[in-house]
Amino acid sequence: MGKLATPALIAALLACLGLGGALWWKSGELVDLRQDKIDLTHELAVKETAIAQAKEARAVADARAARHAAEVVELDAVREWINRSGNDAPMPDLLRLTLDRLYGPAN
Repeated sequence: MGKLATPALIAALLACLGLGGALWWKSGELVDLRQDKIDLTHELAVKETAIAQAKEARAVADARAARHAAEVVELDAVREWINRSGNDAPMPDLLRLTLDRLYGPAN
């Protein structure tokens, strides 16, 4: 029994060492995977924040575009009213002189 027990004990010891090494290796992989999960969770949060900011910027841009469109409609209506009714007032002298200096005298 002594001759068979020694190789069996050595084999059991080697198996335990092998399993211990495998567990150590897997625990290192587990730590790496946990860190990857933390990194990906942070990256996801950053991207979700960027998406929310982009949506807010889009809403602001849409509101500005709507406001500008309303201003254009209003100014077009005023221009048409002036053209139809002939209620165009003469330009102030300072504005007329400035425009003459910039673009030359009116023909």
